[in-house]
Amino acid sequence: MKRYVFIIKFLCSLLFILSQAFAQNEHRLYTSYTENVHTNFVNNLIINQEPVLSGPPAGIIEHIAVVPNENNTIITASIVPFTGLLKSSDDGMTWDVLNKGLSFNIPPQISIINGFTLDPIFPDTMFIISQTGNSYILYRSVNGGMNWQEILEGSLGHRAITVFNSNLYVYIGGKLLYSNNTGNSFQTLNDTIPPVNQLLIPHNNSNELYAGTANDGLYYSNDGGNTFIRIGFTNRVVKTFDVVSTDTSRLIAASVSSEGVYISPDSGATWIPRNQGLPSVISLLISPENFSVIYAGTWEGVYKTADQGLSWFPANNGLEIPTIFPPEPDPVLSLAIDPNNTNTLYAGTDRKGLFKTINSAQEWYLMGIPSTVISGLSVSALNPELLYCGSEDGFYVKKSNRWVPTTLLGGLTSGIKSVATNPVNSNIVIANQTNAISMPLIYKSADGGISWDITQMLFDGSDVLDIVFDPVFPERVYGVWWWSLASLSGLIISDDSGDIWNITYLDSTIDLGQKGSQIIQPLVINPLNTDELYLLEISGEIHKSTDRGISWTQIRPEQDTAHFAIAIDPFEQNNIYIGTYSVWRSEDGGNNWLRTDLNKWTLDLAFDETTGHLYAATYGNGVFFTTDGGITWDSLNTPANPFLYCIDIGEGNGYSKIYSGSFGTGVFEWTKQATSILKLNKEINNFELLQNYPNPFNGLTSISFRLQKPSKVRLEIINLLGQTVKILIDYKTLSAGLNKVTWDGKNSKDQDVGSGLYFYRLFTKNFSKTRKLVLLR
Repeated sequence: MKRYVFIIKFLCSLLFILSQAFAQNEHRLYTSYTENVHTNFVNNLIINQEPVLSGPPAGIIEHIAVVPNENNTIITASIVPFTGLLKSSDDGMTWDVLNKGLSFNIPPQISIINGFTLDPIFPDTMFIISQTGNSYILYRSVNGGMNWQEILEGSLGHRAITVFNSNLYVYIGGKLLYSNNTGNSFQTLNDTIPPVNQLLIPHNNSNELYAGTANDGLYYSNDGGNTFIRIGFTNRVVKTFDVVSTDTSRLIAASVSSEGVYISPDSGATWIPRNQGLPSVISLLISPENFSVIYAGTWEGVYKTADQGLSWFPANNGLEIPTIFPPEPDPVLSLAIDPNNTNTLYAGTDRKGLFKTINSAQEWYLMGIPSTVISGLSVSALNPELLYCGSEDGFYVKKSNRWVPTTLLGGLTSGIKSVATNPVNSNIVIANQTNAISMPLIYKSADGGISWDITQMLFDGSDVLDIVFDPVFPERVYGVWWWSLASLSGLIISDDSGDIWNITYLDSTIDLGQKGSQIIQPLVINPLNTDELYLLEISGEIHKSTDRGISWTQIRPEQDTAHFAIAIDPFEQNNIYIGTYSVWRSEDGGNNWLRTDLNKWTLDLAFDETTGHLYAATYGNGVFFTTDGGITWDSLNTPANPFLYCIDIGEGNGYSKIYSGSFGTGVFEWTKQATSILKLNKEINNFELLQNYPNPFNGLTSISFRLQKPSKVRLEIINLLGQTVKILIDYKTLSAGLNKVTWDGKNSKDQDVGSGLYFYRLFTKNFSKTRKLVLLR
């Protein structure tokens, strides 16, 4: 039996690999990933800027509301992986989380949003119905979702909600309730109507009410819900319906049981089936300007009719995001039309998030929302605005303030686990993805995510926990793997930027995945001596290699708690930090350890290589940073979702971008003004080496350093091989204070050197410092 299982898995894997051929030739709707190096200095940046939430786009969207009279303002309700509301006022560029006052938590527990609506006359007033535990709770907000208040609770069952001009109808707990004061008080209208799935007020007339039921058709009331008559579909389920009206006419469209769509041009007196060419319908929307045009959200995307359903055709241009498998549109769970412009529609999908069209569904584009669990981040070393992101839904690129899905989405996958970017060529990206047959795959892209190649497949049941480029010799790449079934772990190593990998094994006593969870960032490379590697076990034991991973020596024994991340100070190589349920620091290369004052559950650590500041992503408390090596910690403005998984820093000219991936709401980012004066260990150092400016550069760049007393110094440029390119200062005694020298990109023979990553190193009698710079021709 096991042999047959293996054969099936092998054939699935072969199919998975062969499917790459399709992706290589597929026409791309989402391209334009070419590197655009950011060189502008950013002024007036605020250190405690509010966190910005923009993506990546994903999520299950069952409810959409377009805010009237506010251009490009939309609110969505999602259920997985983020339960809550998200609002954008800038066409999806950024999003706000609207969960303050709701009882369910982030990450979601047993909470589902079952209904959402806003009052079109008073759009700051909105309501949601949420299933929490064994009951439904009705919440109200009167300030546009900024705060929520629980106003009603009912038993589980069917539920529905609609509101117009402060007149609120709610079906909850088996009763139809009415409020004429936006929910301050309620009266029971009808407790005999069959269970209701949907309520709708037609033609902005709060005395009229339609109710789609779960087992007995469509009902209508003309006295504000006191009495109802059934107008169709006895003993059948009305899955969804829409009603549009003028002073002289009314059209109803309804999706009924498994029978498809019916329309009624006479307020329900007669019903006409209109299903030709139409798949099973989930959501329906009639154009309020042209009753002949109806949109249907189906399990196969969006369908449209221009003749009241006599014929239907797919309207999925842009909904079919190219992937490594033949693309197909997601199920469309919800539809909404802009009341200010009926050519503009929104579609909420089953996993890919929110789409928008501005030309009546002729073409769609991906708009959001940020509802996904982030598992890996990697910022370009050359451009802090270029971010690669791995999530449970696939691999995304953020560039020019927009998120773009790559072809590494969907199919036999269960998400991206690790992401790494080549430090000198940001188009080279490596990602690890676990597929549905439990064999982790290593992917490489040489064009910024447009196309991908599988370069390694590991063991069934194993996992790749981390991928790291050597910062000095970027052809060298390390991956850390762990095989739970055999209690084995090791490294996979490439010396050609990820094309060919060699698998090595660690000692069987090294464990990367016990204590209830996996380690997140187990491997770190000494940036000042890349022969040195440090490996952190889940138990807190640390091993050091001085020969690029060939042999290992234990430098820290096992502890009694789970550990998640390790980081090395880019300026002081003996300063090592580890993240557990607090942050620990060693000042002597790992021999002795002290707990810092940050007693938070820390899942990831990252250094800002311009300032030397250390950042910690915590589970439940947001991001903290220290400017003095962990003696004191400050919090960045806490995001709406403080449950963070990973963090990475991008360095620009005069500013830093801090990106942190969350459990459920995508990536938060902060922009922070950078100071290039390193305060850590200031008392024992006799100089400070500042970041060159501009960086990257293509003509002249200025290198500055500060001496606390007159000193004899040497300043040199070195290449990736460690060879001296040019000596700028050759052991010359300089005065105390700020000193400055320029480099013109030439070597000691006055010849232009090629583009790429270089280092400048400053020596005094007792200390040395090294920084990176990038030359672009």
